[in-house]
Amino acid sequence: MKLGITMNTGRGVLAWDQTENAFYCTYHLPNSPVMVGVPHSKGCQSCVRRRIKCDERRPLCKRCETRGLQCPGYEKPTRFCHFSITQGDRQNALQSRPRKILRNDNVEGRSASNKDVAPSFDECVVPTLVQRSMCIQQKEVFGDFVDVNFPGLYYSWSSRMEVNFMEFMRQQSDTPTNALVWAASTLCTVNRGQRDQDRQQVDLGRAMYIRGIRTLIQLIQNPRTVKSDQTLGAAVLLGICEMIDGSFEQSWLAHSSGIAALFQHRGPEAHRDGVGRTLLISFRAFIVADSLLRGEPCFLAEPAWRAVIIQSMKQENERGKGSELGDLVEFAFHEITLCPGLVARVRDILAGKTIDPIQKKLLVGAVTTQISNLSKLHNRLSILFSQGIALESRPDLVGPIPRPVIHMLTKFSLQGINMAIDLLNRLLRSLSVHQTGSILDGNYYKQNFNQTCLASDRIIGEKLMEGPDELALSMGMLVLKQ
Repeated sequence: MKLGITMNTGRGVLAWDQTENAFYCTYHLPNSPVMVGVPHSKGCQSCVRRRIKCDERRPLCKRCETRGLQCPGYEKPTRFCHFSITQGDRQNALQSRPRKILRNDNVEGRSASNKDVAPSFDECVVPTLVQRSMCIQQKEVFGDFVDVNFPGLYYSWSSRMEVNFMEFMRQQSDTPTNALVWAASTLCTVNRGQRDQDRQQVDLGRAMYIRGIRTLIQLIQNPRTVKSDQTLGAAVLLGICEMIDGSFEQSWLAHSSGIAALFQHRGPEAHRDGVGRTLLISFRAFIVADSLLRGEPCFLAEPAWRAVIIQSMKQENERGKGSELGDLVEFAFHEITLCPGLVARVRDILAGKTIDPIQKKLLVGAVTTQISNLSKLHNRLSILFSQGIALESRPDLVGPIPRPVIHMLTKFSLQGINMAIDLLNRLLRSLSVHQTGSILDGNYYKQNFNQTCLASDRIIGEKLMEGPDELALSMGMLVLKQ
């Protein structure tokens, strides 16, 4: 072995073998003194390099002067060092035999096969360096995706949360096996492919989506991970991926029902604050939209879940993060969660499943109350919205909500409230017509009510493709026909 260039790696010596055109790395045992490229001779650097005896004349060597060379002097560029390695490295330390880590086959004109390709020098020192770097980079790419696709939803709540979604992402381990990081990579790849009209990129994202679903299934089947924040977060991101690139028409509904089941399995207390509340805010509007389309009550209308919304608002105000605008939006969502259940009850009456006059009367009262509550919130929010630019300079009204999203949040919240009120008024008219006996046909809901109150599948799909952020800010009500 003929060694040329040497380098101290902190755990051993990396040396270039001039004979075999390869790098070698020698690992040293703990607490052993190491001499790195330090010649034994006290001669000048030129004589040491030429391996001849130096006369050691100061300040310049006579041998160099005789040969007409400029003497480089006697100062040595390297020095002795003493170091120890950790217990974890102790198992990997080699006794004395050098380990070949990289061959330079190109020097001899040979082509290396894939199996001959060895890790880079950085990977030898930190084996997971490349993977960790890619995971860290992917988290920041996900931040760009959020800025472009969900600015209203994210920034309307991010400064008010104890842990916002990006902070939650950055807390994840930098490994490609992390389901949440993998789901984020899937979502960003699909979105980037659609944006650039790159079919290959989209196909790659879809392949990643399949792997993400398989990983999610494993997490759900494991009792130790089924209720974890990472599992729910991965499900949420994969659900959004299904919205922007559905495997079939309205496929996101199948996924959203699974996400709703995960929320219910975790229970309302898990979403009162912290990451749990962040995850609930990120997907709750889609849960309401899903319930409206299915014509089923929304679990968020249950007393325990409604109480979580009120208690979270109180905690937000106690931390100094509350505002009148934020409270009005939360109160509006608190009322809108009841709409899917009211739709389901009216549907049952129109279909002839409920014939009790008392139940009809109670239902009319419930719908009327909801219209009244939402109308009051609409009036108060309209007053804020009418102030326009002046609203941005009122911290007592907007709190920590960033200025760029104040108008967007107010606008689509008002639109969502308007559409909820319109839906409830249609329910009242339908109940009134049914009560007079003018329409007794059990197919009324199928032929009339569903067409006038709820959007068709095609319209829903277009809404989600055009603006999932707007759908979220409208509290899920943009699924209704306008």
